[in-house]
Amino acid sequence: MLTLILTNKKKYSTIEKAFNKIIKPNKLAVTVSFVPDKEIKRINKIYRQQNKVTDVLSFSYSESLGEILIAKKYQREVNKLIIHGLLHIVGYDHNNLKEAKKMSQKERQIIKLC
Repeated sequence: MLTLILTNKKKYSTIEKAFNKIIKPNKLAVTVSFVPDKEIKRINKIYRQQNKVTDVLSFSYSESLGEILIAKKYQREVNKLIIHGLLHIVGYDHNNLKEAKKMSQKERQIIKLC
């Protein structure tokens, strides 16, 4: 079961419920933080070797702990970005067309329930 660690937990409780229904993860705690563009660019360069601002970065530290960083300029898209980051943490990716389609399908299923 997913537990999001957020400052406004009530606002995002539907994401937790939808994600748990579609993905059914084992015990998983994920922190979500909003970071300045300059900081997310720096982190993106370190971990992905891409020297540019990105919308979301996600990190899986173990099977039960993860972190999502969202660039402040993308705050309006926060639900979609949290869902996208969560899917990365539980193993989904979009490195090729097949993986991208599968991940996109899961995103749509979860968003529909939110």
